Amino acid sequence: MQDLHYSSAELFGAISGVRDVLAAVQQQLTTLIQQQGAQMASNLSVIQGKIDALTADVAAGKTVNESAITLINGLTAQNVSFKQQIQDLINASGTPAEFQKAVDDLDASNVAMDEARQKLADALTANTTPSA
Repeated sequence: MQDLHYSSAELFGAISGVRDVLAAVQQQLTTLIQQQGAQMASNLSVIQGKIDALTADVAAGKTVNESAITLINGLTAQNVSFKQQIQDLINASGTPAEFQKAVDDLDASNVAMDEARQKLADALTANTTPSA
């Protein structure tokens, strides 16, 4: 086996060269990590924007649906009220004109409810993807 002997200067030079290479590698890794971090931050920002937009869309849809439900419930309650008025007229032996007014009011309410149901059905159809 050959005996290897290096002077201190040779060893110091070799160690210095290795340090230079390691420093260059460290700098390249630092640059790559910073670039990846910036890209990830940008991607997260885009994703967060999309989540925020979707959340707003869901909230808007919920508001529309709740408004439609409130409208239909109100019309239903109005019909119940008209039916009670008719019953009250029957019980009180109301005049034919009073009966006719109650019937006309009930008919108008039914038409309004049918229109509201159709508008809701049309809106739901327009904003719903058909299932496969």
